[in-house]
Amino acid sequence: MGDTTTEKQLLVIDTETTGKNPHTAKLLGYSYCGSSWVAHYTTSVPNFIPNDLNVVCHNGKYDKIVFDKIAPFDVYWDTMVAEYILNIDKRRKLEEVVKRRFKYNKKDLIEVYNESTGKDRKTLPDEWWKEVPQERLAEYASEDALYTYKIYEQQQFDFENHPHLKEWFLDVEMPLVNILAKIELLGVKINKLRLLKVKLQIEDRIKLLVSKLTAIAETPDLNLNSSKQLQEVLYVKFKLPKLKKNKTGFSTDTKTLEKLRKNHIFPNLLLEYRGLEKLNSTYVQPLLERADSKDYIHTTYNQCLTVTRRLSSESPDLQNIPSRSLYGKEIKACFIPSAGNKFFCADYSQIELRILAHFSEDPYLLQLYKDKRDLHDETAKLLNIKRHYAKIFNFSLIYGKTSYSLSKDLECSIQEAQEKIDTFYSKLPKVKDWILAQQKTVIVSNGWTKSLAGLPLYIENSRSKDKWEYEQAMRCAVNYPIQASSQDILKKAIVNISETRGLIPCLTVHDEVVYDLK
Repeated sequence: MGDTTTEKQLLVIDTETTGKNPHTAKLLGYSYCGSSWVAHYTTSVPNFIPNDLNVVCHNGKYDKIVFDKIAPFDVYWDTMVAEYILNIDKRRKLEEVVKRRFKYNKKDLIEVYNESTGKDRKTLPDEWWKEVPQERLAEYASEDALYTYKIYEQQQFDFENHPHLKEWFLDVEMPLVNILAKIELLGVKINKLRLLKVKLQIEDRIKLLVSKLTAIAETPDLNLNSSKQLQEVLYVKFKLPKLKKNKTGFSTDTKTLEKLRKNHIFPNLLLEYRGLEKLNSTYVQPLLERADSKDYIHTTYNQCLTVTRRLSSESPDLQNIPSRSLYGKEIKACFIPSAGNKFFCADYSQIELRILAHFSEDPYLLQLYKDKRDLHDETAKLLNIKRHYAKIFNFSLIYGKTSYSLSKDLECSIQEAQEKIDTFYSKLPKVKDWILAQQKTVIVSNGWTKSLAGLPLYIENSRSKDKWEYEQAMRCAVNYPIQASSQDILKKAIVNISETRGLIPCLTVHDEVVYDLK
């Protein structure tokens, strides 16, 4: 499709609000700028934004959500997203883009606040706007709008050299900006009462674990968050193997405890305690706190954050709720469709491995998916291992793991891990050929690779003489095109379903899209 609306008049909009969360922040005012390069700031909010305008923003999803109940509009061009497509390896905060493109040190809001108040804060106070003079805020906001327009103009020239990127940006990324805003505004309902019960169950289990751990350690005042006390228990009292040393003594981190859990029950229970504490503080409590008056959760999706171009979620994080543990499954079960509706979940089965089949053109792998067989089952038979380990093995190929790291995952020797890798590649030789060819391409191109949609990534250290840096670069050379391509497909699917069926998801988690339907 490409750009079909350039005949419309352009208008830059940039909101000034009381906070970072667009669902709870209040609008203080907004700045706007047109092709005249003259920017204005106003606290008078319009009733509507005319349809004959192409609205340009920097982080436009935020502005769209803030304006939704006042004067709804769709974002035509988001300079932050365009910067992500053009320069994924560069920072995208407005002030940083301005500095890079125009060699001008534009002040951010915390600098404006400190300059106005004579303070030296690192973060803004809750009611910062009451301390900043209106004329200074207007000056700052107007500059935001003006430079957003200037960035927009420069990006036009940048895209002229990359027409395929402009087409993807306008046909997929920009529709996605507006769809993600709608997903966030719609929210997903949660059974708050059930979640409260899960919280109480987790807290009861935590109390029991604390009691057990204290009794086993025979230390009544044991602080389970104290590395010093844990070192005393693990390495002095129980005399467990000292596997890893750090600045404060021998390590008590998760990886070390995983290795020690076979030696004693204490590390095993301590791992469970830490997992439940994290589950409660990272997921359960934030979900309860951020549910609105109708028990809907409104997360914030990040479209321009990850190097692999994956969407991420925050405030609260809905992407990484653990699904293997009992309580993780219970938390997920607390998400419910709205009254009278059902969830329709669309999930790409083994999408990354299917992309690997596409890229490598390995006959065995292609035939396997044509026959609708399961690669994890086939790998388990081939290597004589359990399906769980086969799944770890298959995905390890994508992440470029060595026989050393794979041996830890499979709980076998390095030699055995290497033998399994060799056996696998003897069955699927074109997979290995593609991996080696991909790494060579990145080296020859001095660090560049791309996704299925042609979205580029610059990989540092592809010619580094440092072994660790070089190996990291080679892993990224294989991982990026697969991970990014899976997101190309997911984003395209969300946009196509929205445009052809008028359906907006209520949730998206990695390769899964969830719809709340009648």
